[in-house]
Amino acid sequence: MPSLYQTLRQTEAREPSGTAVVVDGRSLSYRDLLDDVHDVVHFLNDNEVKPGDRLLITDGETYPLVKLEIAASYLGLTLIYLEGLTRGSRWELGSIATDAQADWTVGTGKTGVGVEGRGLRYDGAVQTMRNRPLPGEARLADTILVQCYTSGTTGTPKGVCLSERGLLAQGRQVASAMRLHGAARILLDASIIDMVGQLLMLAGIHAGSALIVDAGAHTEVMSLAERHGATHLMLPPYCLAQALRDPDLARRNLASLELIAYGCAPMDRHLLEQAQSRLDCLWLQGYGLTETTGPFCWLHHEEHDAGKGTVGRPAGGVRLEVRDTRGKPVPAGTIGEVWVDSPGNMAGYWDAASASPRSKGKIEAGWLKTGDAGFMNSQGFLTLKGRLDDVVLLGEGFTVYPKELEDVLCAVPGIIELAVAGADDPQGDGQVPVVFFRTEDNTDDTLAALRARIGEALSPIKHPKYLVPAQQAFTRGKNGKVIKQTLLDTLDEARLIPVFHHDLQGAQP
Repeated sequence: MPSLYQTLRQTEAREPSGTAVVVDGRSLSYRDLLDDVHDVVHFLNDNEVKPGDRLLITDGETYPLVKLEIAASYLGLTLIYLEGLTRGSRWELGSIATDAQADWTVGTGKTGVGVEGRGLRYDGAVQTMRNRPLPGEARLADTILVQCYTSGTTGTPKGVCLSERGLLAQGRQVASAMRLHGAARILLDASIIDMVGQLLMLAGIHAGSALIVDAGAHTEVMSLAERHGATHLMLPPYCLAQALRDPDLARRNLASLELIAYGCAPMDRHLLEQAQSRLDCLWLQGYGLTETTGPFCWLHHEEHDAGKGTVGRPAGGVRLEVRDTRGKPVPAGTIGEVWVDSPGNMAGYWDAASASPRSKGKIEAGWLKTGDAGFMNSQGFLTLKGRLDDVVLLGEGFTVYPKELEDVLCAVPGIIELAVAGADDPQGDGQVPVVFFRTEDNTDDTLAALRARIGEALSPIKHPKYLVPAQQAFTRGKNGKVIKQTLLDTLDEARLIPVFHHDLQGAQP
């Protein structure tokens, strides 16, 4: 399999004058991109960076990082970063640098942000004598090209090790699923220090498409798409919801738009229906994890009716099973943990003691345990019920899945944001479901609508016990998912509003 650098060379050989990147008002061809990558290779080599070295990214703009990753492929380096952040805190990056055993820190501002280690100041504008011969291309077996950390703030950062082979396999799969082509213009409004940006970069280079590097607020996504004639977007549901708030959306010329892919977080069915009614293009849902290098299931445009409410079916070359707590496959329709055997599966989590990736109980015989609960139907469509660790264990011994309640309640008119989490009941009834919500309408009207929806759509055992209005926007991760712990951390008993009046006989609507 060719490396990322070799993939770029193949694309450049096919389309040397084809647009590779549009950034800061400039259109760069694939030949320009290749020349820029060679500049970075010389820069790193001149600074005595060696094959096998590990580079911690402390900050950086998107296009310089694109060039840096391709140069890392050429030289056999590993790039280490905090996922979703282009500028991390000193504490976060310091804990990662220690765990990852980085040889270098690379940044565009104050290199290393106070992190100890050899630092390189790389601002993306390095230029060298291009007639110089390149140093030899590294030929390292099973290179870990990217090691990304999902958190460095707890003192026990967890580094996901992604092989170059797996990254390229996922890039090809994304290019196919998104139906990319040489004339495609992909809006890249996020850094490649992000799984969405990473996959769009890899897929774009594979397909010979143009990457449009331009970032803005979520409500400006469609403005950027119109300005650049974007053909393909990939948006988390929360970003899509914000994009629909664009006051000029109905007047925008989006005739170039061919496909919108969505994923990273659960998609509310009513949000999707609203988006489909307002944006005339193909729709594609992807489901995956950082540990699987992104999607391994796809719900293609033509399957949105047959697979409504699901996250689609396994991609080609992927094996998927739902298993019980003993690791045994369960029949169709039975809830269990989702296990996957995919070319994109991580090599493992970084283990500082052995200085190598280790499965740490997450991978068995090539199968990765996702930690997600779900079931497959007889047609092979996968339905998710939520995270295995995001459940509410009721005192009666029943299990409630917050995602199931969220799917039902998000449809209540006037709801801007809604999340369900388990909290200890101050009345001593153990853990109970609590609904946090933010509304654009009168709170009393929304409370009444939520109560009505709960009573008519959920069985009594699944009824949440309390409703909690929120005044501020929910805290979300880079992928758009609500960080529920922040809601629980600020929970005050005085804010708890009972869903129903309770008597000694139980809940009565």
